Amino acid sequence: MKTSKYVVKVCLFSLSLLFVACGSEQSPTSQETNVVNPAPEQQTINSKSNSNLNLKSSFKNQNNTVTAIAGIESGLQEFAFIDDTISHAYRYLVFIEFSGNSKYSSIQGQVANCEDVLQIKNCRVYGNVTYKNPGTYSYTVSYVPFGTFNPVNNIIITGGKVVVKPAEDFVIVSIGDSVASGEGNPVIEQSGYQLPSWDDFYSNYFSSFPDDLGCHRSSLAGPALAANKIKSTNPATSFIHIACSGASLNNTRMNKTEPKYLQAQISKVNDQLDWVRQHVSRIDVLTISAGANNIAGGFGEVVTKCLLNNPLQPCSEDDKFKQDLRDSMDNLEVAYIDLQNRIHMVGEAREANEPKIPSVVVISEYFDPTRDSQGNFPSAAVSLSCGLGAISPAEWEFLYNEMVVPLNLEVADAAATHHWKLAGGIASAFEKHGYCASVGLGDLPGKSWIVKAPESVNKQIDHAGSAHPDYDGQIIYKNAIYNQILLANPPRTSASATADGNIYTFGTWVATDVELTLSAYNPIKESGVNDTYYSVGEPKCNAVSYVNGDCELYTGSIIISDSGKHEVNFFSFNKYDAPETRVGPVQVWIDKEPPEMTCIASPNEVWPPNKRMIEIEVTVTAVDQVSGPADYFLIGVSDSLNDEDNSMAEFELGLNDTLGMVLSDREGNVGSRYYTFTYQSEDAVGNVGTCDAVVEVPHDQRDNVRIN
Repeated sequence: MKTSKYVVKVCLFSLSLLFVACGSEQSPTSQETNVVNPAPEQQTINSKSNSNLNLKSSFKNQNNTVTAIAGIESGLQEFAFIDDTISHAYRYLVFIEFSGNSKYSSIQGQVANCEDVLQIKNCRVYGNVTYKNPGTYSYTVSYVPFGTFNPVNNIIITGGKVVVKPAEDFVIVSIGDSVASGEGNPVIEQSGYQLPSWDDFYSNYFSSFPDDLGCHRSSLAGPALAANKIKSTNPATSFIHIACSGASLNNTRMNKTEPKYLQAQISKVNDQLDWVRQHVSRIDVLTISAGANNIAGGFGEVVTKCLLNNPLQPCSEDDKFKQDLRDSMDNLEVAYIDLQNRIHMVGEAREANEPKIPSVVVISEYFDPTRDSQGNFPSAAVSLSCGLGAISPAEWEFLYNEMVVPLNLEVADAAATHHWKLAGGIASAFEKHGYCASVGLGDLPGKSWIVKAPESVNKQIDHAGSAHPDYDGQIIYKNAIYNQILLANPPRTSASATADGNIYTFGTWVATDVELTLSAYNPIKESGVNDTYYSVGEPKCNAVSYVNGDCELYTGSIIISDSGKHEVNFFSFNKYDAPETRVGPVQVWIDKEPPEMTCIASPNEVWPPNKRMIEIEVTVTAVDQVSGPADYFLIGVSDSLNDEDNSMAEFELGLNDTLGMVLSDREGNVGSRYYTFTYQSEDAVGNVGTCDAVVEVPHDQRDNVRIN
């Protein structure tokens, strides 16, 4: 296994916020290949120790820019590059000072010699900053001149700005344990005076903060590498790395309030998801590595007990340990159910938080550390040669059969049960690259993909990285995760409509045809869009039943003409036939029918024609069967003898007036006299209905209703 080494002396190192590294570094090669290849590789990782840092310009250029997501750590970034010689520079102190209300950001670092005691040359200044609110903030980088300890005398070298934005429209989140965090792969390895540095703030500054706050997050972890590859061709992507070394599954909830230490170690995987939801408005893809730390005291305990401590009693002969392994495996099913409930916000206000429920969930298989370079369980001699005790092949086989295989079966079962995507093929990829696939510290290229105990100390000054995938191993994780995201990421389909040439607002009434248009795109262009399906008024239309004829293939705009409430369902498939899951129907409401009206006057005949005023009451009904109840009002009164002013009284036009008086009179030589009352009703979209009520004063007395 190759490791990245600095080839010149380190210039500056950090016990707190920032450090400076001097000179250049050797770039390793890697065994980076895709399991499937939906899209060509767009970005090559050139260096394990510096590949994901945003390198900035010389200190002469005052326009350095650092980026961050609001409320989320920026990760390790470069704040300045000092490419000139600075004489009389104090060895130990360099400062980054920030404007605005930043958190955990303006803390001094420590300086070591560069080319000589009195010079700094070809140095890079790195740091990590968190701002709670979006905005553009400024910073300066300064140093203390030789011979003074007074920060007042700092000399500013350069400056720049920190651009803080909300998360982009497509958000990938990584939660989980040390495999997902990148344990064993510091962003910049220990070298000379330089301490190892990580993407999370507390892993770098252990002299000032409690030891258990560090997560050893690295941009060289598989999920981070996969997300960065996606972002390289889909820039509107945000990646939030919250996985933490030592994290396990849990079924209890963290305090909903923000923890004292922002984005510090959240040791429960379920709580990591809750924490992210407090800081973003959506999650599209969730990657998970979890379960190993729920087994027999945790992955680290098993490795220490069975491999590093070279026990007098082998693990395979420890009955209590074997029972603990089996019991904890049995408990994983319930732990994954609890995680699934947390992912889908069971028992919470799901509808209001729908965007925070990921469309794609990818869980990673665990690697197999038990094989040598031939794919066999190592002999005792080989175990000795790779820095372990005389561990027998039977012990390696025990770990494989009792931990690796059952654990990955539980992961696979959880993926199948909960419809997660399985980033598989990882254990088999490690078949000839286990802990003892290389002798010594693992310096042979292309052999072991696992960090050994002495190598962990060399890279990160502790044993925590032992028995974790190294950079080449994390590339396997990257490929498996990347491919599953590409295969599964659904399109986003949206609908728009017009009515009579104007923009139509869904769920509102119109009296004309509605022309509806569907459009689909994929936030990951490599995942693409294949076909779009829809239905009008067919609730069974979905990504499962479309094959039964419940949906129609969308080929162009849809004209909806019939009156009524129409529910339009639609969805799209990506080019790998993964369906869209987070899409809701739209409502199209059309009402072309006028209200149905009836008008009946009581009485409808009056007699005798004695020139008296008779009271009339009109009963009016107005019913709209489509857009709902409709009101009515009197729009006209008429007298067949054209004497309305004298023959009709107390009826007011423009109101829903139904009571008034008519004159009981007629002309003997003309025939019957008729009074007409016209009412109108208008529905929600302007359709108009009318009705007439008629009162007759008959010419003669035959069959008349007499009123005295």
